[in-house]
Amino acid sequence: MWGQGVMKADDCPTDSVDAKIRDLATQRRIPGIAVVVAKQGKEIYRYAYGRANLEDDVPVSAEHSRFRIGSISKTFTAFALVELVERGQLDLDTPIQVYVPEFPNPDPAVTLRRLAGHLAGIRAYKSIDELASNVDYPTVKASLAIFANDPLVAPPGNKFVYSTYGYTLISAAIETAVRSDFLRYMSESVLKPLGLLETVLDRPQQIIPGRTEFYYLDGNELRNGPSVNSSNRWAGAGFLSTAADLARFGIAHFDDDLVSPSARKLLWTSQQTNGGESTGYGIGWFIGPEWVQHSGGIVGGSGLLRIYPTDQMVIVILANLSILGEDEFDNLPNELRECLAGLDTGIP
Repeated sequence: MWGQGVMKADDCPTDSVDAKIRDLATQRRIPGIAVVVAKQGKEIYRYAYGRANLEDDVPVSAEHSRFRIGSISKTFTAFALVELVERGQLDLDTPIQVYVPEFPNPDPAVTLRRLAGHLAGIRAYKSIDELASNVDYPTVKASLAIFANDPLVAPPGNKFVYSTYGYTLISAAIETAVRSDFLRYMSESVLKPLGLLETVLDRPQQIIPGRTEFYYLDGNELRNGPSVNSSNRWAGAGFLSTAADLARFGIAHFDDDLVSPSARKLLWTSQQTNGGESTGYGIGWFIGPEWVQHSGGIVGGSGLLRIYPTDQMVIVILANLSILGEDEFDNLPNELRECLAGLDTGIP
């Protein structure tokens, strides 16, 4: 299913894609950037520019440089959630307290569906201190203490309130369903079966080959990012991955043996508020007019995973700089789409 063909930039019918990426990196002061594009199960373009580590002059690799992907992590957790729903091990509309009795809010309207769609009323980060937390929580359930006793910021279903902590709660429910540690389950039952061998948890204490250094801009000066610990948000923002692995993950969504049509519909259909207003977010994915995507922004890492379902095109952009969203990548995803959409993959 996964092809290895790589298109060179000078094969593109428009201006050099490589030059566009280099220009973007220069303008935005991005130390290192990796881009991979795949179509119909085949990689058609990859480019890596800059340095994974400035001090040691380590070049970026699209295949092996492990970037912090921030909230793109939610797409992995959504994949696991929907897979367990399809197996009958979890139910999207069961009150979360059934799966996580440690969560003290008894409101039956707080469900996995609403948590996955940011409709449950769970709060977001209160401050930069939570985003850049360096506290090491020993378990997922221990990390619930950060927000579990806080009041809901809106009645469940009434309002879209983006919350990474909602995904922490989902990971606690997954642990109940699989009777295993969330991190172990994701590694053994999700990432490895998908062939995502470069995707791991960003454990600060571990030696992780290929992990980039993490940078931020202080005015016009690049600085080393502070040490952070993502144990308060493994499920929502705690993974490291490579551009090539994320492309593989995107393409996996078109393999019916891995993601059934009904699962894709769950993931890629916008949820609605109680008032019937579309939120533009399904289960782990933002829903656009032609695409589904998730961006990620975290200390020392930024990224975008975008999928065009109609022609099965996957676009991945990763950088080791805080905090760039899809807008900060300018028009690069659209230019990649325009340039590469007509390329013949050779797949009938």
